[in-house]
Amino acid sequence: MTQSKTMSILIMSCDKNIDILLGNLKLFERFWPNCNFPVFVSVENADFKYKNVSTIKTGKLSWSDRIKKSIDSCKTDYVLFTLDDFWIEENVDEKEIDEVLSFMKANASVSHFSFSLIPESSTKDFVMGHYMKRSLKGHAVLTEQMGIWKSSSLLKLLKSGENPWETELYGSERAKAYRKLSLYCVDDNSHSPIRYNNGWLVVRGKWNSIEVERLEKKLGLRIDLGSRPSEPFDGSTKDSFWWKVKKKICIIIWRARTLPFYRKKDIQ
Repeated sequence: MTQSKTMSILIMSCDKNIDILLGNLKLFERFWPNCNFPVFVSVENADFKYKNVSTIKTGKLSWSDRIKKSIDSCKTDYVLFTLDDFWIEENVDEKEIDEVLSFMKANASVSHFSFSLIPESSTKDFVMGHYMKRSLKGHAVLTEQMGIWKSSSLLKLLKSGENPWETELYGSERAKAYRKLSLYCVDDNSHSPIRYNNGWLVVRGKWNSIEVERLEKKLGLRIDLGSRPSEPFDGSTKDSFWWKVKKKICIIIWRARTLPFYRKKDIQ
């Protein structure tokens, strides 16, 4: 039984990404045609309309403030959080999504289920067969990959004025200060109830031609690139040595400035 009043689906986008959002929603219709949850898309000021979708206009705010305003507008205890360039590739298993949501409701300490494997998760504590409890030691504790968040928990981890990169990086550090934070993720992406491309479709405002070609071949469609430029990107920058050094330095500075204010708190 679908719990439509308990959870909503929130697709975060922006005015300059309407072309990407349209592609997302077309595949959403294709692979989740009978979705029983209310669907919201978050933009800034665009007059965006799409059938069976509600539009949230946040105005020109920071990324973290836009997420806050969007979650408040959904008015549900849980949100299935996703981004406009996370395109669904296969039929969605709504029955399993309902089961995950029921598990979260029955276990108040659980704040998040990620439908993507988080590489830094390495525990052996499993629930529901293929979901493993996540370690809080990595840099992606607060992840923006597709998954179900308890709305109140995510709101507590967000801080006003942060961009997408800061939201994940510093939000993950804030999360580590909570004693009862319980997070899970799939042990392999092939076990996800929503199979999607995990990002990298658009990088620095440009279509990633490698990902575009892969999706076109798999889904048998032609992606309208419009006026948006395209170039190949294999994700190597994210894992480069200097990228990791930058993250480490930012975390050290952030901890020195703010961590004392977040110690020994409960997420509930």
